[in-house]
Amino acid sequence: MRYAAILLGCCLALPAFAQDASTQSEPTQSGPDTATPRPVITEILGEVPTGQRVFSGMVDARYETSLAFRTGGRVSRIHVEAGDRVKQGDVIAELDQITLEQDLREARAAVGQAQAALDYAQASYDRAATLRKRGVLAQSDFETAEASLAAAKAQFDSAQAQERQSTQAAGYGKLTAPADGIVLSRAIEPGTLVSAGTEVVTFARGDDREAVIDMPQVLASTLERDQSFTVSHHSTDVPQIKAKLRLVEPVTNSSLDTMRAHLTLIAPSEDYRIGSLVSARLDTGNGEMLSIPKAALVAGTPPSVWVVSGTPRLLHRTTITTGTDYGSRIVVTQGLKSGDEVVLRGLDALQEGARAGQGLTLAGAPRTTTPTAQESTTK
Repeated sequence: MRYAAILLGCCLALPAFAQDASTQSEPTQSGPDTATPRPVITEILGEVPTGQRVFSGMVDARYETSLAFRTGGRVSRIHVEAGDRVKQGDVIAELDQITLEQDLREARAAVGQAQAALDYAQASYDRAATLRKRGVLAQSDFETAEASLAAAKAQFDSAQAQERQSTQAAGYGKLTAPADGIVLSRAIEPGTLVSAGTEVVTFARGDDREAVIDMPQVLASTLERDQSFTVSHHSTDVPQIKAKLRLVEPVTNSSLDTMRAHLTLIAPSEDYRIGSLVSARLDTGNGEMLSIPKAALVAGTPPSVWVVSGTPRLLHRTTITTGTDYGSRIVVTQGLKSGDEVVLRGLDALQEGARAGQGLTLAGAPRTTTPTAQESTTK
């Protein structure tokens, strides 16, 4: 009887077991697993407050010109010192006029001598030509007279050219300012014997002034030509002026990681002298600049990125507008704001609305975020 009761109990339990097994073996139909947080690598965007950054620099000359005499001689007088302001036509230096006048007299005397030689050669040639026609002069003698005339003409032309040069040199004995400007430096002293083209002073035009500043490479690389700046003089009573970016030098200061920018000053007053200390502030609409790593861009157009937002943390594909790129990063002009969390890796495997893991992510420094114990076990 005991064995019969055990057999009967096993038979009664079999249908329930079969039903549970069949229930567990049926496949379930579901969409993407958005409930399980996905590990991601992200970066929280931080603004670069360009509008609040002030860069120190100084006023410099856009063009520097070396002024020199157009003829050689001994310098008798120099009328300027470094830092002097001059007007167009002001005499900067003079050569010894006595020497120049002597050269001119010698050149004129040489012209007279060459003229006399030419007259004699011409008369000799005329006689030789007459005798040749009569047949009483050998052909060789006639050719000699002809050659002498040609040499005399060449000598006369050379003497005239030397006279013209000496006359011009006498007029070049004074070095004058080509425009209104400032003398930056002086290269020689009175009494120096100079040749044509020897530098006397370094000159800068007064209306070609610019501000030269150093700024971080990460910022300088994003600026476009004609970017607007506000320039302030270090003297508080001098009004501010506007400036436009003219040039960013391609060479980077490796020790400071900076690049040198040249700003064209717009209508500067006389207070903005060459050598004056100034400060330049970048003019921007919202006073900030956002950039993202190029690795965060999703393939395709228009440009887009994956952004983590909300609670729970969900993934959303966001369309952006990009600007200048520099190195491994690119500027974002629209679509993102400071504080947004952007995904950097594994972009192709992400889905709209999927959950992202919670973790520590510092601004500008990507960190791997993993699901917390609570999130990984929550369904």
